[in-house]
Amino acid sequence: MMEAAVKHQTGIRLYRVHDDFWFWDSHQDKVVQAWRVMNEYASLTNLRFNVAKSGSAVINSQGMSNTSSIASFGPSPLPQARVWWGSLVFRADGLFQIDHALTELHIQEMRQKLKTSKTVLSWVNVYNKYIAFFLRSFGSCAKVLGTQHLDQIGECMQMIQRRVFQEQHGNALSALKKQFEVFQSTDILDMWAYWPLPAGGLGMKNYLMDIGALRETFIKVEHTDFTDLPKEDKVLWEEQEKKKEQSRKQFHITIKDLQDPSNVRYNQRHLYFPLTFAMYCKGRERMHRHWSRRFLELLDVVELAHPVQLSASVNNQLNNLRLGDANDITTAKRVVSHYDNQLGKACGSLEFLDMALIPKSLVQSLNKAKVQWDA
Repeated sequence: MMEAAVKHQTGIRLYRVHDDFWFWDSHQDKVVQAWRVMNEYASLTNLRFNVAKSGSAVINSQGMSNTSSIASFGPSPLPQARVWWGSLVFRADGLFQIDHALTELHIQEMRQKLKTSKTVLSWVNVYNKYIAFFLRSFGSCAKVLGTQHLDQIGECMQMIQRRVFQEQHGNALSALKKQFEVFQSTDILDMWAYWPLPAGGLGMKNYLMDIGALRETFIKVEHTDFTDLPKEDKVLWEEQEKKKEQSRKQFHITIKDLQDPSNVRYNQRHLYFPLTFAMYCKGRERMHRHWSRRFLELLDVVELAHPVQLSASVNNQLNNLRLGDANDITTAKRVVSHYDNQLGKACGSLEFLDMALIPKSLVQSLNKAKVQWDA
């Protein structure tokens, strides 16, 4: 009902993401009116918007070169607070910035949970859950965000590692070895720590492999913005106007004919009437397909690149492990490539463990285990 009311009165569409509403328009007064309609509806239904999670932002040409400042707030009565989601805040240039301050509480929680973990696998579970949480809170890498967003994620993850594992200079594996006596009397291979749990490893998550796979995909992304389209507009407009002129000459149509409501050509004037380039550009959001195609293309989330091709021998060994989960198979391939098959070379094969000895139900339980927040 509220969405319909806003659409009817302002023409603005509300985009709902779970319990969040996002809306925008190039006309500021429409946005203000939409907010008023939303609050009127909330009042009628005895509901309230969460002020602490509401914000507004103004994006204009002056801010497009500002890659560090947070976007200014919209006019009252719009919420006078910044727009944010997870650990992201909206910048003046229309992109998102990871706010390191928003991660601080979770960094301290992670440190505490890891220190109080009593077993190796519970430590790994806490580590993996927090790494996954941080990556989610930084948002997916859509094409429109470009590689700058991926750079931010990498830098922030490095900062988190340094803060959580201060004594080990950000080395998670060194922290694991130091905390558990079982690892202090023997060396463990880095690859084994990140090798999938169902295949006999510890199953730690290596976020660097994911970032590397995303970066590899980004190399192939042709466009991350609209900057090249105005030139295409100029070419298409010139072609369109040339065709119109040819048609007017062919059918002996004058501009006066197209302006006369009594003329038979009047209802077809959009096919023949000359259009200025400025007027042509006003149709970008509603009429020009190359703009709509680019818009949809930029919304695409960049997928991880496929793992590099492994040798036939290594592939056979992976197949013999019978890892049923596709994610485990992909992870195993990435780990083999990233660590140059360190484990296979040391053990003579990736089949270093009798798979029948691995309690699969226990592995599944460990993967699904939740972090105990009250511990």
